[in-house]
Amino acid sequence: MKIYIPTLGRVDNQITFDNLPDKHKEQVVFVVQEHERPKHKRDVEYMVVGDNIGLSETRRQIFYVVGKNRFSLYDDDLVFYRRNIKYTTGSSDMEGSKRKMTESDFDEMYDTFNGWLDDGYIQCGHRETSLPPLGKLHHDNVGMFSGFTMNGELISKFIDDVDWTYTYVGQDSMWQIEFLSRGNKIRMSDIFTQKSEWWQEGGCSKYRDANMYNEEHRKLVKKYPEFVQESGSVTRKNIGEIISLKYRWRDAYKYGQRNSLEGFFEETK
Repeated sequence: MKIYIPTLGRVDNQITFDNLPDKHKEQVVFVVQEHERPKHKRDVEYMVVGDNIGLSETRRQIFYVVGKNRFSLYDDDLVFYRRNIKYTTGSSDMEGSKRKMTESDFDEMYDTFNGWLDDGYIQCGHRETSLPPLGKLHHDNVGMFSGFTMNGELISKFIDDVDWTYTYVGQDSMWQIEFLSRGNKIRMSDIFTQKSEWWQEGGCSKYRDANMYNEEHRKLVKKYPEFVQESGSVTRKNIGEIISLKYRWRDAYKYGQRNSLEGFFEETK
């Protein structure tokens, strides 16, 4: 399974890649803009996209390149941690509450994720390491961000029906609403977690400011009023005051399930 890492403005600061075990670095495809390609010297596969196209368009192109294959799509600023299973089972399996993931942890994670994809999940992801444990191994049909493992075969069934660049930022929220509202399941692991360095320099921060963030995320409120509502604001480092959104992920999934059943019965009449 390939690991696609879109990156911009961080040639010498590849947190995700540098924290992968050597074995899994061999799976990496760096997705880089044309003007930055000569600066990248790591011995991995590269996918070159046009300059100044934004992350939403970059991810859209990845979806089409991947086709029906399974793949991981990671931001370039992630560190992965395995959480102590004691919070789920009561029996500890390590010292402390967590540890950085090892090669064997990644192997186990991908075995687990592939099993979930086999069971019909369209996307697997990770709870944020800093958040408290859920008390269970995983959580279904909730939003997740920054690191994903996906089933391209399921995405390919409706890939041409989605406006993947409807928002210039916030696309991961949008596609999860699209997945769920079409009746597809997503699952977040509480054992294989991630630490995200949001709002740092480089990447989206090259073109994203608070006004853009707010305008683009309000598009989600407009497009999916049943599933996304504005709920105040919060101040974030390096960007300023941005709106907070409440996502009704499970309502989107219930909607998708109802529509799937109605479509099934229509087809069998």
